Amino acid sequence: MTNPSDVRSYGVLEQEGSGDPLAIHIESIRLAGYTVVPGGFTSDRLAELGSRLDAVLARQAAEFGGPERLALICDALTARCPPAYDETFL
Repeated sequence: MTNPSDVRSYGVLEQEGSGDPLAIHIESIRLAGYTVVPGGFTSDRLAELGSRLDAVLARQAAEFGGPERLALICDALTARCPPAYDETFL
């Protein structure tokens, strides 16, 4: 058990520190299971990709019988394999 006097921040029992960007991403993957790497996309490009992803999801919903059916399997907000529907995602 951790000694309360060893805890430097409320609720934080383990902390790693590093200014190295790679180490920060590795730690994020270890702790959360994912990391976010800046892609350098402009806001216009991000908006375009978002629209294309919405179109992929709409097409998949139609193929599956409508968004209601996707909602039944808790998949209403998940586009599966976007590159199969739009080459932009390659």
